[in-house]
Amino acid sequence: MYFNIQTNTGEERAATVLVAGRSFTVVQEKQAAAGCSFLINPAAQSFGSAGGEGTTTITTAAGCQWSTLSNESWITVTEGASGTSGGMTGIRVAANTGAARTGTVFVAGQTLTINQAAAGAKRRTRSRSF
Repeated sequence: MYFNIQTNTGEERAATVLVAGRSFTVVQEKQAAAGCSFLINPAAQSFGSAGGEGTTTITTAAGCQWSTLSNESWITVTEGASGTSGGMTGIRVAANTGAARTGTVFVAGQTLTINQAAAGAKRRTRSRSF
């Protein structure tokens, strides 16, 4: 599916698109000031079925404004919903009672991908012995 979004010359705006019975929120931040670019780290996080909390760091120039918006009901923004200059945003991922799932959070115009294990699945960790 494709859709066209016009250039945003004003404040941040959002719209909901309904596709095959599922709602998707599209957020268009206000146009960044000249010289503003954004980097988020990490750009993806994985959680076990129990859920949990995570943070993402935003790197940008002084005076550049950003915001954070979850696209999923099971991911909530707990801190750093908006800011100016660099900063941090926090999220909380709810417990998963179904199949593995992937969701997204928009952070400073970048996509943070959240992967969560299925109910009953354990998060794999690697260990080494020397």
